[in-house]
Amino acid sequence: MLVTSKMGRIFTTDGQLTVTVTCEQLAVTVTCKQLAVTVTCKQLAVTVTCEQLTVTVTCEQLAVTVESNCLL
Repeated sequence: MLVTSKMGRIFTTDGQLTVTVTCEQLAVTVTCKQLAVTVTCKQLAVTVTCEQLTVTVTCEQLAVTVESNCLL
């Protein structure tokens, strides 16, 4: 999983899953030992499996875009 931060934007790429979070004031803290992301494309479902997962998101205006390249 690759996480980069530029100008208040965080791009997370994991396999064929791309999650883009755009926000004016955004603070994201993710703590995880083993993270698995499963995407089902017919009905967009994201499953996150983790032993210890802590996600804290603080934002005034939050926009989340999920893009997935899957075979339908």
